[in-house]
Amino acid sequence: MPPDTIVSKSTCGRRERWSSEEDELVRSTYPDYRCMTRALSHRSLAALKNRAGHLGVVRRRELWTNVGVKRLQLAWESNVLDAELMLLFPSMSLSRIKSKARHLGLRKREPHLVVFEDRALDSIRRRAATCSMSFVQLDRLAGTGRFFQKSIRRPNLKYIMRAAAVLGGEVAVEWREAD
Repeated sequence: MPPDTIVSKSTCGRRERWSSEEDELVRSTYPDYRCMTRALSHRSLAALKNRAGHLGVVRRRELWTNVGVKRLQLAWESNVLDAELMLLFPSMSLSRIKSKARHLGLRKREPHLVVFEDRALDSIRRRAATCSMSFVQLDRLAGTGRFFQKSIRRPNLKYIMRAAAVLGGEVAVEWREAD
């Protein structure tokens, strides 16, 4: 062989078959390609990536289409719950959906009030929301510390009376008639 002839390390068009041990190594170490290339030094990075795709271990990311973006905008403007967003985009994580909304410059969604099943607390929280008053403002004006901000479910009559007065209401006791 002449001294200026280049000899490559490749198999010159001959492909080496993948063994079941190699396939298992690709499955168990995905997505750590550095570990794969150390363990399978005779395989190229492109071959490892191709095999991972062939074995179905690659996590494919769904791309945002114009239809998907429009659906997100409509849902965001309708102030749907996070669970409904997950149903609209089942192949995407909630953080990815919210990240796209921030990227699009969509306004911050209004928080949904949790129902406490205590008439007085629920009524005060709904009234504050309709008056566009945050719980921080309500606590500050009523002098209730952080009672409404923390969303404490135990009713405190003193704080309920103060909040009702700030919101322009009053607290009344109703008696049920015994049969």
